[in-house]
Amino acid sequence: MDYDKSDVRLYGVNEIEFIDSLSFIDTSDMLLPYIFRLTSFLPLVIAHDKVKQAFEANNITGFTFYKPEEFYL
Repeated sequence: MDYDKSDVRLYGVNEIEFIDSLSFIDTSDMLLPYIFRLTSFLPLVIAHDKVKQAFEANNITGFTFYKPEEFYL
C-alpha cells in the first residue's frame, strides 16, 4: 500500500482505522498471491483482477469488488 497517496486515518503504527481511498505501489515486478489481506487492516481482502474475472465467469455472487481508489470505509 502507498500510504502517501492513500487517504487513510491510522492509529498505532501503520494500523488503519478509516479508509477514504487506497493507492498501491507498483507491484508489477513482485511475485504476489492473487488474493491476500493487508496486515494493517485484516477485514479487507485484496484480490487481483484475475480473481474478479473468475468470479464473474463462474457467476459467483455475494462479493463486491472495488477499485482501490474508489473504496472507502
